[in-house]
Amino acid sequence: RLVLLGRWRGPGLEASLALAVIGYFLVPQVTAEYAATACTITGFALLIPAAAVADLHGLPSLWRRRRLVRLGELSFAFYMVHLLVLRAGTRLLGTRPRFDLLTGAAVAAVAFTVSLGLSWLLYEGVEQPARRLLLRRPARRRTA
Repeated sequence: RLVLLGRWRGPGLEASLALAVIGYFLVPQVTAEYAATACTITGFALLIPAAAVADLHGLPSLWRRRRLVRLGELSFAFYMVHLLVLRAGTRLLGTRPRFDLLTGAAVAAVAFTVSLGLSWLLYEGVEQPARRLLLRRPARRRTA
């Protein structure tokens, strides 16, 4: 609401992003039940309006790059499939596999790549057609 009214006076995009990243690094240091929320909420509460203001004013932003815009488009589909991919991996590899660093990184990269590929298929095959169907304009009736 503050952004819409032109009254946002919080930190800029860089400072807000720094606070959000610092919050993520603090999560393992806090043992409280809601550690992730407590550590990251301030950074994101500042980051979201700061990014909106940067967008409205046409300021340079990391998130306007074409690949990151595309990842943003795929993000909901990624959210929908990534846990399924991780669970399938758990079934294939077991619940506590032991890997060296290189093998573990390779397994993580494969899981990410499979999730991203499936999210692309879901976005292109379901989300985009559904969006076109829901957003098309009804034909106007002709009156004689």
